[in-house]
Amino acid sequence: MVRKLNTAKVSDHELWQRLESDDQTAYLEIFERKWEKLYHLAFSIIKDKALSEDVTQEVLLDLWERRNKVPNKDHLNGFLSQAIKFKVFKKLKQKGYSELNEEIIENLSDYSTADELLIAEEMRIKVNFILDELPQRCKEIYVKSKLEAVPNKKIAEELNISQRTVENQISKASKHLRSRLSPTL
Repeated sequence: MVRKLNTAKVSDHELWQRLESDDQTAYLEIFERKWEKLYHLAFSIIKDKALSEDVTQEVLLDLWERRNKVPNKDHLNGFLSQAIKFKVFKKLKQKGYSELNEEIIENLSDYSTADELLIAEEMRIKVNFILDELPQRCKEIYVKSKLEAVPNKKIAEELNISQRTVENQISKASKHLRSRLSPTL
């Protein structure tokens, strides 16, 4: 028998954790919470009620089947939104819509939900905070190389240091970022 959750107190994150433990009640709650939003996302892309319903059902069924294989468990909304977009693209290709809906297919990657934008902004803030932990010169080199796309040779010339030093500082900053971000990712 499936037990009822007190849904007002259960976060998406907790539901996700319960889902991983094969909790069908958590799955049903996720289904109830997310179905309408996912349907509207699919419909906003393909403008077909039946196909949007199919896509939404398939994504939510896939969630149950893949509950232990999903890499990013901290962002349920972003994961489900991406899954909808992928499934829409796949359906359009299967149905031979490529000529009729070429513009839709081309613009699929342009759709972003508020959740995805929020996640990206949170990540940007977190990366900046972590970069601030680095020594000033190391941060400066990393920012020039990775964020401003300045070639290592030019950075070395500008800062009057060897190119090897630039590479070492970039490596040091990258390791620091990976170690601090790995729990988040």
